[in-house]
Amino acid sequence: FSVEQLKTALHNIRVNAKEIHPPIHGVRYDRFLIEFNSANDANGFSGELDNLRSELAASEDKLLLEPCTDGVHRNSVFLKILRNKSKWDTLDATRFTQDLGSIPKNMILPMCVGTDELGAVVFEDLVSAPHVFVGGTTGSGKSVCVHAMIQSVVAHRSNSQVQIALFDPKQVEFTKYRGHSHLWQNEIFTHNEAIAQGIADLVEEMDARYQQMAQLNVANIKELPEHERPPYIIVVVDELANLIVKNKTVEQNIVNLAQKARAAGIHMILATQSPDSATFTVQLRANIDARIALKVQRGTQSSIILDETGAERLAGMGDRLVKWGGHTALRHGYHLT
Repeated sequence: FSVEQLKTALHNIRVNAKEIHPPIHGVRYDRFLIEFNSANDANGFSGELDNLRSELAASEDKLLLEPCTDGVHRNSVFLKILRNKSKWDTLDATRFTQDLGSIPKNMILPMCVGTDELGAVVFEDLVSAPHVFVGGTTGSGKSVCVHAMIQSVVAHRSNSQVQIALFDPKQVEFTKYRGHSHLWQNEIFTHNEAIAQGIADLVEEMDARYQQMAQLNVANIKELPEHERPPYIIVVVDELANLIVKNKTVEQNIVNLAQKARAAGIHMILATQSPDSATFTVQLRANIDARIALKVQRGTQSSIILDETGAERLAGMGDRLVKWGGHTALRHGYHLT
């Protein structure tokens, strides 16, 4: 859409805009800055979004609205319009490998959570999370999102610094990591009994690390002398719902890790395609602040993941809303094979 088309559409639905700025071309969206004469007009524009979608014959996920918080443009909003898929920018495996070269050096466990709207790679430190919940429907790009986070860490940290504990009840998600040098206990846990034992072993490992820290009178793993410091462990659980519904002991052990494992250097990435209150329980929600929501079917599922709606309006194919440190931002995912 052009500025003139937007002006005509807004005029037709009787919305008076002071100015519509030329669009900024993003990875998938064109972002228009719309200025209004007053804060009331800007705030009231959200109530006209459905009328604008009808006027432009655009679906719900094609037009998105977000506040303007740049501190420069007052009484303004951003209107994002999704382009046709043929005009999306390419974020392929080659681009991902290149972008991994720009990981900030001050991060302990750097995780690539996608790119921003203009295509700049975005990293977050898992240590600051300290755990992450990832939800999205089948085909939304959830698995690729998780793999990108894993690969960004193992590409920059040795196996003496970081190990990955993989739990895969579907038995097919993590096969590429068989024999990987960073693999915790040199095993991918796939069967129910092995998964239950592996999670229990992590709790024992956490408790042993706390005993070690207590003996040396320190409160965090990074305060240990380097020659006595065990590696960080990143626990990745695929399809969390399959585990906690079937085994309450596994559920309690995961909650235990969520509550206490941070200082011991054990951090979790919990993923599911069934984001509901039975899977992402109250106890987990209270201890996992970092959330990633990919495309979901209903606003209630978005609320379970993020405590807010919006993920039901995503474009899919890797688009995600990332809440890290309280702020929610749209990110785009890479296409990795």
